[in-house]
Amino acid sequence: MTSFELKRPFQLAIIPFRAFQHLTLPEQQRAALNCINRSLVVGGHLIIDVFDPHLDYCIPGAPSPMPDRRVTDEKTGSTAVRRVLERINDPVRQVFTEKFRLQGLDQRGDPIDSEESEWTLRWAPRQEMRYLFELTGFEVVAEYSDFFRSPPAYGKEQLWVVRKA
Repeated sequence: MTSFELKRPFQLAIIPFRAFQHLTLPEQQRAALNCINRSLVVGGHLIIDVFDPHLDYCIPGAPSPMPDRRVTDEKTGSTAVRRVLERINDPVRQVFTEKFRLQGLDQRGDPIDSEESEWTLRWAPRQEMRYLFELTGFEVVAEYSDFFRSPPAYGKEQLWVVRKA
C-alpha cells in the first residue's frame, strides 16, 4: 500500500475495513496516500474508512472496547468465537496491539480448533486525518461518522471522501 505504480490512473480508490490503520507509522500513511494520489486522475476520489479513537480506550491499561464476538453458521451449527486476550496501548505512538484467539466450536459447543493472532493498529483523530489529506494533495469532499452519512461524531467511524486536488 505504501509503494506501488499502476499503468494508468483511476477515478476511484477505496480503503475499506480500517486497512489504512495497519500502517503504524505516520510516514507509511503519507507514503500510501501519496501513491494513491499519483494513481488517481485529477479530480479522482479516495474513500477511506477508519475509526475515530475513543480516547478512554487509548490509555495504557485500558481494556479492549471489543466484546467477545460469536457467530454461528445456520447450516452447520458450528460457531466461531473471537476473544481479545490482551490489549497494549501506546498513546505516544498512537498505536495499540491486540492479541486475540479465534476458536471454532462444534454444535455442542466443544472446541474443534483454535488459533491465536495479533494486530497492531494506529489511530488518528479527525484533525490529523484531515491534515494527512492536505499534506498529500487531497481535498475533503465529505466526512461522516457512519455508513448512513451521519455527521462526524466523537468515537464513531471516520468515513472520508476526498478528491485529488
